[in-house]
Amino acid sequence: MKFLSASEDLEGKTLEAIRTLVQRLQYLASLRDEQGNYVHWGMARVHGETSAERAIAEAHAKVFIELLRSPLQDLVGQLHHLNAEEIEAVNYFRRLLEASNELLPNELSGGSLPHLNSVLVALEELCQARRATHPGA
Repeated sequence: MKFLSASEDLEGKTLEAIRTLVQRLQYLASLRDEQGNYVHWGMARVHGETSAERAIAEAHAKVFIELLRSPLQDLVGQLHHLNAEEIEAVNYFRRLLEASNELLPNELSGGSLPHLNSVLVALEELCQARRATHPGA
């Protein structure tokens, strides 16, 4: 039996199950407490609090930068994975934009809030344009 590191465990078991980069970013951001510490009781139990927090922080920064570096068309293409009953894409990105500061990782790794906001605005606009040209999409 191979033992996984905290990072391998997080990426292989959790993040792989989350289909879009935007949703991964949301998930990782949601693992912070009021003090900004990353908390995941299951990972802490298996790997220890310090290893779990470090793995989550690294993954958050990695997903953040990956999102910022991804072509917009690739990000729009990921939207077909979103369940239409749960998420209406235009409103989804508008809500993300309103709370974008909360999506930032503790370590920006060269990214920035204005860059994230520009990506979210562009995705919202592209979703609106897509909806206008493909009603029901």
